[in-house]
Amino acid sequence: MKKVSFIITKGLFMLSMFLLLTGLLPLPKNFSFSNNIMVAKASEDRDDENGANSLRLNVRAFSLIIDESYSLRVRNLEDGQKVTYKAEDPDIVSVKKISNKEAEITGDKVGSTKIIVTVKQGSKTVRTLKCT
Repeated sequence: MKKVSFIITKGLFMLSMFLLLTGLLPLPKNFSFSNNIMVAKASEDRDDENGANSLRLNVRAFSLIIDESYSLRVRNLEDGQKVTYKAEDPDIVSVKKISNKEAEITGDKVGSTKIIVTVKQGSKTVRTLKCT
């Protein structure tokens, strides 16, 4: 019985590898065989005293492939708060503001950079969030 089980397992493995290599088995959308991947991690500066600790980004980490985009969002914004999005190195990624709460980040070149998200209430900076 063990031999039959092993033969079935081996056959299924070989079939899945054949389908994968011939392109008949779909890969995840963000999967790539190239080295054009950039990883960004979201972190938060907690140096404010206004109780703005609830402001955060929608991700802890994400990967970008050149010419693909990701929507970076700020959560828990209050009325009247304005958000700006900026790439520390604009050659690596493009940042396009979609709305006050969302920006589209597009991979342009292999490398790493920080995306700085600043939340202001009037002229006072309430919080700075960074993706590294």
